[in-house]
Amino acid sequence: MTTNPRRGKKKKREIRAVWKRGTTSRDASRSGRAFAALVELEGRLRGPRGCPWDRKQTHETLRTFMLEETYEVLEAIDSGDARKLAEELGDLLLQVVFHAQIAREEGRFTIDEVIEAIHSKLVRRHPHVFGTARARHAGEVLKNWEMLKVGKGAKRGGELAGRWLRSRCSTDCRRACRRRSRLTR
Repeated sequence: MTTNPRRGKKKKREIRAVWKRGTTSRDASRSGRAFAALVELEGRLRGPRGCPWDRKQTHETLRTFMLEETYEVLEAIDSGDARKLAEELGDLLLQVVFHAQIAREEGRFTIDEVIEAIHSKLVRRHPHVFGTARARHAGEVLKNWEMLKVGKGAKRGGELAGRWLRSRCSTDCRRACRRRSRLTR
């Protein structure tokens, strides 16, 4: 297969332009189609004619994998290898899609609700972009965010999350490390 060198240069220019101005609607629709295909694929893997291992998984059985994939993303960031980071972010995204698929099957929530929740949260957390608040620099953004958290009672949730992490992380970390050492032998 031969590639057209002009086409490669044009593609690079398009990518640079997107980085300068943000995502285009064409990029968003391509990403949307790819994401929808991933969601559909996970549904098929968990379906009646899918993969027995995937069908057997629960939120609880996937805990160690979620943690392991998170650590692998961190390692990829530390390595500075963009391709490795893209691969590991894909693995982490799969965990989100996997958990959402399980929840959908249980009638608890869907991937659409996950996306809508984070979208709403980002808009709420950026009143300097989507509202009337002002923030001239990152320090002001953080100050505004702390005031929003206190106003919403989110600080209590943060305390609970910290307690949960301290109680569960060591067990899950040990499991992930054991699993990882078996895979690298």
